[in-house]
Amino acid sequence: FLKRPVASFRHKVSHNSRSLYPYLWAVSYVDETNLSFLHVVNMNFPARVTRTQFLCESKVQTMAVINHSAAQPRPEVRAKKVLFGAVESGVSQCWMGTADGRLFIIELEEPFAQVYSQQLTDSVLQVLHVEPHVFVSLHNGALVVYNRDRQGLWDMDNYQLIVIDSSGRKVRKIAYNENRLWCGSGPTVSIVNTDNYRIDEKVRRNFNS
Repeated sequence: FLKRPVASFRHKVSHNSRSLYPYLWAVSYVDETNLSFLHVVNMNFPARVTRTQFLCESKVQTMAVINHSAAQPRPEVRAKKVLFGAVESGVSQCWMGTADGRLFIIELEEPFAQVYSQQLTDSVLQVLHVEPHVFVSLHNGALVVYNRDRQGLWDMDNYQLIVIDSSGRKVRKIAYNENRLWCGSGPTVSIVNTDNYRIDEKVRRNFNS
């Protein structure tokens, strides 16, 4: 265990951080200005911050790392970054969701460039990657599902939108198990079939039991 911090930041670092050796990506947030910064830390001894960049004017609430080994697109499309709403999946990426409903995608290879951003309908609460899907839960009770196109790229335009809670209660937590996505919203857990994007079952939790 480290007895002292491996890196220091100008602003407080949120609980949002992800690692893909030898790098760690951490987000800091400034309450007074609503600014979020992305920090890249090289964990090779001695650990050091190699880059700090402004990210957005909102708080980053969730992060998910997609390792490029999860799927390899065809060689002829690997060099394409963004093309008609499709995002390259041949490099490792970090997907980040913010309080004002934006989704950012950043490449986790030098020079750590932001390759895509998209405005969603409400605050992003969780991003979950389960190949070949990326699930994004929202504060307004909706679930956004991104899939790969025929070339293996992430199709950012033709996503699926599933209403988990019609009353608008936020989808607080999502978890995946055997082609089923479990979505917690209020006292209800909705079980979504990831093959057809239909809600197979709703289970109401009994807090008295």
